[in-house]
Amino acid sequence: MSMRLMGEKWDAARREARRLLARISDEEDAALTRAAAADPDNPIIDERMFARMRPATEVAPEIVRRARRQRGPKRLPPSRATPPR
Repeated sequence: MSMRLMGEKWDAARREARRLLARISDEEDAALTRAAAADPDNPIIDERMFARMRPATEVAPEIVRRARRQRGPKRLPPSRATPPR
């Protein structure tokens, strides 16, 4: 089962996120942006990089399936039931 928010819960989460973002001052925003830009392990994504992005389900479907705990394709055909004697 998906854990995605939908409907009213989604709307409430968006309202709360906007409320919290509105409380960040310009100085805090600038400090966060500087810290993010200085992190070599997490570069800022520009338009060129964003355009090349693909969904994880296209790039690594096995990893996504495992992360979602879904069954993969069957490796062996199902066994036949043993008839009673």
